[in-house]
Amino acid sequence: MKLLTDKTALLEALGRAVRAVTSKPVIPVLNGVLLRASADGVTVTGYDLEMAIEASMFATLEAEGEAVLPAKQMLEIAKKLPNSDVVIESKDGSAKIQADRAKFTLQIMPAAEYPTLPTTDGVAVAVPGGVMWETITKVAFAAAKHDSRAFLSGVLTKIADGNLTMVATDSFRMAVRTVPAEGELEPTLLPARFLAELARTTGETIELILGGSWAQAKTGRVRYLSRLLEGQYPPYEKVLPDEGAVAVWVTAEREALLGALERVSVLCKDDLAAALIALDGNRLVVSHTNRNIGEAREELEVFVSGAQGARMDVALRPRYLREVLRAATGKDVRIGYTDNRKPVQIRDEDEGYRYVVMPVMKP
Repeated sequence: MKLLTDKTALLEALGRAVRAVTSKPVIPVLNGVLLRASADGVTVTGYDLEMAIEASMFATLEAEGEAVLPAKQMLEIAKKLPNSDVVIESKDGSAKIQADRAKFTLQIMPAAEYPTLPTTDGVAVAVPGGVMWETITKVAFAAAKHDSRAFLSGVLTKIADGNLTMVATDSFRMAVRTVPAEGELEPTLLPARFLAELARTTGETIELILGGSWAQAKTGRVRYLSRLLEGQYPPYEKVLPDEGAVAVWVTAEREALLGALERVSVLCKDDLAAALIALDGNRLVVSHTNRNIGEAREELEVFVSGAQGARMDVALRPRYLREVLRAATGKDVRIGYTDNRKPVQIRDEDEGYRYVVMPVMKP
């Protein structure tokens, strides 16, 4: 194999593919990326048996072939290469990379040992990249990071009745977004990790195909593959509280509230510690007391609407609020409160977006 490319093209393709390479692969060959050069084009692939990323790149092909290059070292080499043409040639168990006066030789692994990527046959659904990016950004962070119930690490995704709906929950909070979209897609559990990679692409159409136990997404010059999650997802519609029962709505400036939470969180010993959120007239008071260190307190001017004399006095984990405030859009957010035993709702300018979080016992 021998090809000619440039640093930018090589680095872009490698940067995508290595994100599917794990530090402790099931088999040694998956420590590398598969570089394949044929008449159909040049691709770089990373794979960990759960997710694959295949990126194509511009290159002039001099000789066809394929080789598995050590992923970490190849990426670091590409970053350090001078801005010039790059020649990659593999033969006799090694690969030579040359750019200007920089030369590297890497030991390669046999391409024949690299697992074949799964195939997906199904109906393709096209979703605008911007729509997918914003929906993933506003939902996927609420999926479980560590839970024995694997399905909670996924995002329920469906397209029906002219709408795309995505739902994520870790059983303590839930994010839901519904936006207009064409096509039909049966409710499917897509891993949050897979969607996080898709969210790195904006401004392009994403073609999503489901087949068997795998999902495939194509956008631009990159193809993503992911194993689907299995399990019975919670009936999220029943969890969403009735907005008509909300006793009080508090409208706060999003960035100001986020800043207050970040400052108060400095005294929280960990992510499980709760901050107190309370109304004092038209001021929202955010506070936390750490008995071993001290107390943090900050007040914000807010707009309050609801039943006369309605109050808010609730304990919430700051991280659960910080994350939604970073994902939310618009200048203001609305906080819906009923009592300290029922979910607190967060709404932004996006009418199709809802976020609910369960209170915790007051510290």
